[in-house]
Amino acid sequence: MSITIHKNLSNVSIQFDNGYIMSIKIGSNAYCTPYSVIDSHYSGDSISAQNAEIAIINPDSEFHRIAGQDDDVVGWVSPEKIVEIAYRVACGDMDAVAKILKPSKGKEQDNDTRSIRV
Repeated sequence: MSITIHKNLSNVSIQFDNGYIMSIKIGSNAYCTPYSVIDSHYSGDSISAQNAEIAIINPDSEFHRIAGQDDDVVGWVSPEKIVEIAYRVACGDMDAVAKILKPSKGKEQDNDTRSIRV
């Protein structure tokens, strides 16, 4: 297992022993809040947001489309759900990952946060 923090400080990826990778992204090019005013959240060399965009890459280095989602990435995912999803991805239980996330209804779908895309 390995953790990679990318130089742009807006993306972290975790590669699990089973070959799956989970990407967690925040920032102006991500489906998270507040994606349009992220510069106001810079503090030294860090960046923060209330939620994040995630993606799962399978062992064949292709995006894994989570059942019930309409895109390869899922936005506005809370930190608590990110931890739960990471555990399920590490176990290879993609059915459980799908159950954690609400089915999407488009990019404006909110995954249990009060934020909306502006």
